[in-house]
Amino acid sequence: MGFSGAYIRGHSGTQQKHRKVFENIKRYKKKIGPKRNSKSCMNDRFSMPENDARKFTDSKLSKRLKLGFISIILISLISSVYVISTTESINVIEIHNVKSRQIQKDKIKFEAEQKLIDYNYFVESGFSHLKINNLNEAQWEFVRALYVDEYGINARIGLLKVLEIRCEKDGKYCAEAEENRVYLNEMKIDL
Repeated sequence: MGFSGAYIRGHSGTQQKHRKVFENIKRYKKKIGPKRNSKSCMNDRFSMPENDARKFTDSKLSKRLKLGFISIILISLISSVYVISTTESINVIEIHNVKSRQIQKDKIKFEAEQKLIDYNYFVESGFSHLKINNLNEAQWEFVRALYVDEYGINARIGLLKVLEIRCEKDGKYCAEAEENRVYLNEMKIDL
């Protein structure tokens, strides 16, 4: 196998090195046998040793399993975070709705109380002006009370008294006095 006559620089022992490598390859091929790889296109190639092939496929399989497991964990983690966040936002919305309903109830209650306070103030003021015979102010206060509560009976009665007095004295507001009397009679209020 070779040229033994002349010495070539840098090639000392090359023949020996090649011989060792080829002997190792021959021993390896004898050890595993001449099994052919069915997947291989080339018929001259030998297949990979079974242990190495199993390790190779196991490592691929384990990588795929790990990747699948990690992706399932990530998907479940993301979905649980989404569910928790939507549940929290729904709870926040419900709390906001409950608070806004309570605020609306309180506002309506406050407005009703304020309306009653205003109505009572105007009626009391009207009757106090009526006692001192200040008819213009009394009439004005009863009208203001009726703006607050148009069905207020006490304000209607006070306004009727003022209008009747003005009708007797001045001859004015007689038609308005009669309208108020008819209204109170329809409501079955005794005068």
